[in-house]
Amino acid sequence: LALASKPRILLCTSGVAREGLDAPYLDCLLLLTPSVRIEQQVGRIQRTMSGKRNAIVLDLVDKMATFQHWSMARKRRYQDLGATVQFVSIDIPTPTP
Repeated sequence: LALASKPRILLCTSGVAREGLDAPYLDCLLLLTPSVRIEQQVGRIQRTMSGKRNAIVLDLVDKMATFQHWSMARKRRYQDLGATVQFVSIDIPTPTP
């Protein structure tokens, strides 16, 4: 199928993106995870295809210190992978009793 006829948005779990995703036409990864094991997910969108835009990762990061720490670890991995990434800071409110 032509690139224009491919789905523009694909939602899947991290496990599917790691192991069973074959969609080289994707050019954006929206990642919300505490994991630093991101190689497979990033690699899926870094595949080349005629007519495809440059791939970008949008990494959503909660402002909590623990999540900030994990995002810094992912930042090093993105650099190792040569990925274009933009960190997006989010503030998920803590539920009150």
